[in-house]
Amino acid sequence: MNKQTCFLIAPFLLTGLTSLAQLPPVPTVPTQLSFANISVQLDPDAQRIVQQDVNSLMANRQYWNAKLDRVVLYFPMIEAILIDEDVPTDFKYLAVQESSLTPDAVSTSSAVGYWQFKAETATGLGMRVDDQVDERRGITASTHGAARYLKQSNKQFNNWVASLYSYYLGAGGITKLIPPDWAYAREIALDGRTDRYILRFLAHKIAVEGALPGHQNGNKLALIEYGSGGGKSLRAIAIETGVDEFELQKYNRWVLNEGVPTDKPYVVVLPVTADQI
Repeated sequence: MNKQTCFLIAPFLLTGLTSLAQLPPVPTVPTQLSFANISVQLDPDAQRIVQQDVNSLMANRQYWNAKLDRVVLYFPMIEAILIDEDVPTDFKYLAVQESSLTPDAVSTSSAVGYWQFKAETATGLGMRVDDQVDERRGITASTHGAARYLKQSNKQFNNWVASLYSYYLGAGGITKLIPPDWAYAREIALDGRTDRYILRFLAHKIAVEGALPGHQNGNKLALIEYGSGGGKSLRAIAIETGVDEFELQKYNRWVLNEGVPTDKPYVVVLPVTADQI
C-alpha cells in the first residue's frame, strides 16, 4: 500500500464474541455533564427528556449494537480530523445523531451523508458535489466540512453549545434564541424548554459513552486512509492494496463513477483486516 494512515485498532482483534453476553445497563442521565469543556447543568425536566431519549436509543439492542459497531469503526478517524481542525472531539456524537454514521442517509430536506449537508452548504464548505463525486458521503471530507462549519459558528457565538444549535437551525436562526450570557460561558443551564435537538444530542453522548466500555465489537475490519487514489478506479485500488473490492465500494460511496478524480487530493478509505495493517 502507498500513502495511508492507520487509526484503529485493537478493538477488532477481540475474539470469542457472543450474543449471549449480558446487556449493559441503560445509563442514568446526571444533573451535570461536560461538553466541549463546558459544564452543562440539567434541571429535572431536561433530565427527564434526555433520559427518555437515552432509553429510546437503546431500546432495540440489535439495532443499537450495530450502531455501536459503526461508532467503533468510524470514531478514531473522526476524532483525528476534529483534533486536526481544533474542534472539540465531543462533536463526534453529532455524526451519530445526524446519520447513525451511514453514508447514504438522506433527510426529508435533501440533506445527505454522514453529517447531513445540503448540496449548497457542502460546496460552500469546500466539498465537491456533482455527478462524479459527492463528498458528503465520504467520512473524511464531510468531517472536515462539519468541523469548518462548527468553527465558523463558534467564532461568531463564542460558545460550542451555540455552535451545536446552529448546526440545526443555522447561525441566523439561533441569533435571537441563545442567551447573551452564553458567550464565553464555561457553565450553562438547560431546562425542559431547551430545544430538543440539543437535548437529543446530549442523549446520544450519554448513551454512547455509557455503552462503549462494555460493547463487544463485531467489526472484522478497520479503516485507514489512502491518499494515492487520484486517477484510479476503485477496482484498481482494490487490486493494488489487496482489499476486498465490494468493501472498498461500501466505504467510499462518495465515488459515483468508480473512479477517483484528479482535480484535487482525495482520501480513499481502505477497509482492512488485521493482517493488512
